[in-house]
Amino acid sequence: MIRKMLTFLFAVVTHVAYSQETTVLTMNDVNFKAADSIEFSWNGAEAGMKHPLATMHLWIDDLQTGQRWKYRYPIVNGEAAGALAVSQDLKPGTYAFNFLGANHRLEIYGRMRNVRVKLSRNFKTGKLDTVAVIEKPGSLARNLNYSLMSQSGFLFDSVMRVDDSGYFRTPTLMYGDTARLTFNMEKERDDYLVEVVTPLDSSFNPFFSKTVFVTIKGAERVKKADTSA
Repeated sequence: MIRKMLTFLFAVVTHVAYSQETTVLTMNDVNFKAADSIEFSWNGAEAGMKHPLATMHLWIDDLQTGQRWKYRYPIVNGEAAGALAVSQDLKPGTYAFNFLGANHRLEIYGRMRNVRVKLSRNFKTGKLDTVAVIEKPGSLARNLNYSLMSQSGFLFDSVMRVDDSGYFRTPTLMYGDTARLTFNMEKERDDYLVEVVTPLDSSFNPFFSKTVFVTIKGAERVKKADTSA
């Protein structure tokens, strides 16, 4: 799947060090052009940051427009690595690559509520619109089936327990690129409102932070030559 700016992929990284005290963070270069691969590697174990499971956030800022892209990479046993492919339509300029290590990981906390949905027909569109969601008394489904799917198929498919108040929590989820998380209720004839949140979307104090300025060069001009002969 090609993103508008950069494409996610895994890669083996060649090393150019960017760290004041130790080679914790390494990148293959800081000057790139279209179709190049921007590769990085992080080894926290070299500096005593032996986090068994955490997250490396990479926030990329366009210094001219202020636009920001956000990526996440798993830290496993104190190490993380990844790469971004520079797309053809990415404009030349300087970009700030902000690496932020966070002592959290991708988990889903949530609550499910048994509800009654009140619908009303929209006379402009001719379709039914939701006008009210009313919580219903009574028991909830105790088992919640959840599936994680990528373009290639199922990555994870399991069942978790729901407590008396409707709260649930998934184990740590790890995958590359994009995936879809779906829920399937035990009582399929009931309507449920499922509220979810992940700690990755919350504020955090990074245990590691480093900014590297990366330059994207424009396309080189092609020298025209008479080839009629």
